[in-house]
Amino acid sequence: EPFQMLLGGPYWIPPKLEDVKKQTAAAEEASQSKEEDRGRSPQRRRDRRDRDRGSRDSRRDRRKRGSSRRLRSRERDEFEDRLRGLSLNKTKIAYGMGFALDHAEEAKEIVEIITESLSLDETPIPKKVARLFLVSDILYNSTAPVRNASAYRTEFRDKLPKIFECLHRTYKSIEGRITANAMRERVTKVLRVWQGWSLYPES
Repeated sequence: EPFQMLLGGPYWIPPKLEDVKKQTAAAEEASQSKEEDRGRSPQRRRDRRDRDRGSRDSRRDRRKRGSSRRLRSRERDEFEDRLRGLSLNKTKIAYGMGFALDHAEEAKEIVEIITESLSLDETPIPKKVARLFLVSDILYNSTAPVRNASAYRTEFRDKLPKIFECLHRTYKSIEGRITANAMRERVTKVLRVWQGWSLYPES
């Protein structure tokens, strides 16, 4: 029945017994659900850690696959044609550099192709110098905000000893003094530019 807690105050009507039982059961069920959730939370945390670890591994695998990507046959043919047609013309060198940056994901293969082209003894000297200028342009732009462009510095660093060994062999085989001096001057100029860039600082 209604109950007045304070004289002159409002009357409080107690709930029916059935309502009390329902509320109590609901509260107990909610409490039990929280306990079960609390008991499962470590497992959920472990599951989440496993998912995060799997995601990191997946990204790492994609990076590994990306660093070993290969050019398509037609792309390789196109780049080799560019190297064969390369001259000291700045536009042609710029086109070659643009191709290299557009295919920076295949930096390893592109560096291999350029290195091989500089290793051929029968290649005319002006074309070899032009290919060295191409190497220089690619290295200069390896800091561009292009995905994987920085890989060119690493890839060329391992190949430069072979490249300059081949250039030196070509230089020693030149009979004319004027031609030899012209080649030496151009190659030396490239090296000085690289030194100014601190391209490969001495350790």
